[in-house]
Amino acid sequence: NAPPPVPHESPRLRGRPASVQHSDSSTGNGNRRVPSREKSLSRTGSIRPTFVFDAAKALGMGDDKKEQPRETVPQTKETRFHEGWKNFKVHFAHNLELEMDESDSTKMMNASIFDMARMLGDRKTILNSNYVILKEFMQLVCDEHCDRLVQLNGLKVVRAILYLQPDSPGSTLQTQEREYERLLENDPPSAVEAESFNFIVLQGKLAKLGCVDLVVACMSSDNKDIILAALMLGVTLLEGGCTVAQDMLAGILSQSASQRFFRQIEQVLADSVATLKAQKRRIKQY
Repeated sequence: NAPPPVPHESPRLRGRPASVQHSDSSTGNGNRRVPSREKSLSRTGSIRPTFVFDAAKALGMGDDKKEQPRETVPQTKETRFHEGWKNFKVHFAHNLELEMDESDSTKMMNASIFDMARMLGDRKTILNSNYVILKEFMQLVCDEHCDRLVQLNGLKVVRAILYLQPDSPGSTLQTQEREYERLLENDPPSAVEAESFNFIVLQGKLAKLGCVDLVVACMSSDNKDIILAALMLGVTLLEGGCTVAQDMLAGILSQSASQRFFRQIEQVLADSVATLKAQKRRIKQY
């Protein structure tokens, strides 16, 4: 009688425990193991799509463990925001043809605020019908846990929307740039002098979307820059006598919980008086 045939042993299983060999063969493929999906993907390329990787890298969200920054000076939140916004514009908004001065961080931040105001203030922006994204943006800035830098620049973005009026029928890039220069000079919008009906309508819309709540909430901050930005937004919102914003603000400030708002106003006035006195003393010294 011939001896029974010896079962074929795969080279990949040679020397491995019998229990492991049994588990591999129980897959229905004999002694051949089917490679996992993760390993098969690793042979063909990265599991993460290239587009997502490029987007994350452009926004400064790359893997810090693999790519250490070459600069020895630690980056602040503001510099990281500048760098991320610059890369974002290069990769995804190059068609806007915006000029940026990399040597001046103030100009870079002002350009970023201008761009965001144009985007959030236009209902033709994707998913921004009826200012849906703008409303969510103001709610984010309103949150007490919001980062201070985001909150400060968020207030400036909302104020810039009132100046630029990106959704207005006659608004062009040239008129928006002129209005933004007025904002930087702290001049009132030209629409106030012209008594523009579209400007009054926009004031009412932003007030109903949460701009009044945004002003009151940010006035409770302990950061002087945020308080000043909130006051300037409130002034622009009330320019020309917008009755909708006036009524909403009066309703909020008539409550007992609004005492902190008036204390902050008192402190701002006291600081302003002290600053003026200090300037007069310096002038007399010269």
